[in-house]
Amino acid sequence: MPAFPFLFSQIDSFAGHYRRYTRKFLRVIIPSSLHTSLHTVKMIYFNPIGGIGWWLDRFIKKKSIDDAIYAAEIRIFDKYIIPFSKILQPLTQHIFGQSLVCIMKKV
Repeated sequence: MPAFPFLFSQIDSFAGHYRRYTRKFLRVIIPSSLHTSLHTVKMIYFNPIGGIGWWLDRFIKKKSIDDAIYAAEIRIFDKYIIPFSKILQPLTQHIFGQSLVCIMKKV
């Protein structure tokens, strides 16, 4: 799911996102919204460089998610940036990332 409210931008709206989440916020809302007993197995941030790019992207105005500039940004990111983001992932997974991965188990 999308991480960190301060990263919310135009692309989030285009993608249908209503909010971005933090680990702390999820720990509060998930158990109360599901009305069940859950155990968090893993909760980590993912894609630290993508988070920086997402924040920078807010300064480039676009008309829609189909805008050609998004396609170009994704091609560049996939080809050149992802390898570095994978290297940083173990160092940043508890601190920062574009997305938040949450795995929970019903007890």
